Amino acid sequence: MPGKLILTIARGSEQNKTLVFETHDTLLLGRADDCHIRLPPDDTLVSRHHFLLEVNPPNACLRDLGSLNGTWVNGIKWGARNPGETPEEGARRQFPTVDLHDGDETRAGNPVLRLHVELPPAPPAPVRCQ
Repeated sequence: MPGKLILTIARGSEQNKTLVFETHDTLLLGRADDCHIRLPPDDTLVSRHHFLLEVNPPNACLRDLGSLNGTWVNGIKWGARNPGETPEEGARRQFPTVDLHDGDETRAGNPVLRLHVELPPAPPAPVRCQ
C-alpha cells in the first residue's frame, strides 16, 4: 500500500473538513457547481474553476487553471491570468504544475487547504542468519 493523502480545510467556511485519498484521483476546485470540491460561492477571490488537484498517494500536484488571483502554495503565487485576459483566454493557457508535499498549505481566496501524507510503516529489516 503506497500510503494516503489527507487534505484538511485549515481555514474557510468548512474549516476542519477532511478528505482522505488512498487511490489516484483528479479533482477540480472552485466556486462552480460542477467542481468536485466547491469553495465558498461568495468568495470573489476564488474563480469558478480555480485549480486542478491530482492525487496519487503518496504524491500530489496542482495546476492553476487561469484564475484571476492565482493559487498560493506555501506563500508562493502560482498561475493567474494576465490583466485584461478573460477567464476563457486564461483557461486555454498551460500553467506550471506544482508538486505538493507533507505539510504544504494551498490557498485560493480565503480557504486554506493543508496536505498531510501518511506513509505505511516500513517493513522490518530482515534477520540475518549466523
